[in-house]
Amino acid sequence: MKPSAFSYVGIDVSKDYWDVALDGEDKTRRYTTTHKGLESLLAWLATLRKIHVCLEATGGWERRLVDA
Repeated sequence: MKPSAFSYVGIDVSKDYWDVALDGEDKTRRYTTTHKGLESLLAWLATLRKIHVCLEATGGWERRLVDA
């Protein structure tokens, strides 16, 4: 990957979980939509550099994540 290139994080939103994929990785991550899950997801995202995060609008279930 070029040093200036961005990585993409895709988040599938549901009532109970955020399923997260990072481009170039086969493994996905799952976080619960609880306070603890949100803290864990944000902590993991903070370890990444130069990312674009994409997520779907799903009946309002995305709001908590977007607000964070």
